[in-house]
Amino acid sequence: MLRHPASFIFACCVIIGLSVVSFTPDFSQFMARYFHPSIQSELGTEVAKYTLPEGERVWRRFHGRPRNTRLLKSGSIHHQDQILVDKKSSLSLSFPNGTELRLLENTKAIIELWNPNDTNSPIYLTILFGDFELLRDGAKGKLFIIKDRQLFSPSFRPKKKGFEMIFRSSEIGIARRELNPTPEEATKVENSNEAVENEEAAPQPAAPNPTSPPTKETLPVSTTASSIPDTLTNSYIEDTIIVQKGQFQKCQANAIRETGPVNGQVVISFTIDPRGKIDEAKVLQTTIENQQLLNCLLSVFRNTSFQSFKGQPITRSFPLTFE
Repeated sequence: MLRHPASFIFACCVIIGLSVVSFTPDFSQFMARYFHPSIQSELGTEVAKYTLPEGERVWRRFHGRPRNTRLLKSGSIHHQDQILVDKKSSLSLSFPNGTELRLLENTKAIIELWNPNDTNSPIYLTILFGDFELLRDGAKGKLFIIKDRQLFSPSFRPKKKGFEMIFRSSEIGIARRELNPTPEEATKVENSNEAVENEEAAPQPAAPNPTSPPTKETLPVSTTASSIPDTLTNSYIEDTIIVQKGQFQKCQANAIRETGPVNGQVVISFTIDPRGKIDEAKVLQTTIENQQLLNCLLSVFRNTSFQSFKGQPITRSFPLTFE
């Protein structure tokens, strides 16, 4: 017989309790919120509510946390939460603007505010893989979906691939920089740089540089009151951005000279206000780590002007590829 049965029973209870807390995410999250309310304040701004069907499995990773945790039956989603929906599962989301949608099985997504310091800022739902289903459409301009390198409203799915600008280093006459070039290679690089300098010396629109903002360059537009449209067409917006190609290439050339070849893609989102000015510009996705290049690209967008219009602000995204 046991000499101390009470101690044995206590030890068993402790082991069972720890096992329940460790392997039951719903219960462990409840205990964490109940006994450590300060944790809630570290999770960031709430951006949506969720409901999870009985028995289905969805995981969430808080921003800055190394591990996934299983979601409760209902609760809140916070700024920069990463959501992973398991096979044969789904997750319903309700947003402040009244939009309701469902993340389908095998979907991975990130939810974040455009401006983390403004709780009224538009919300961006980035679908890394998988898909969603719109249950109810809400107020326009408050929720955007980012999927397949395109940005759109939940009620409007693009039917074709968005316009993309591709920049190749060979187009600007800059050869790949080597650590120990041969004399022939050094001569080739020098000649290439001279070609770029001669091209820059020729009459052309001003381009940005790291020390001064780019000049504004747009398509000719009429400013008479009768010609002001209700909104701007996608083709006009694309044409206006295409005019800036020389400035984007200047950003590319400066980055190559400073750090070497640049390869990758960046998706930039921007909002045009009714005055035709870029109100906001932000890097949505990028595989490029060159911050000098990213900052220069953003400065080009922010200094681009469009025709004024009468309607609501327009939000668009634009992918740029560097090879």
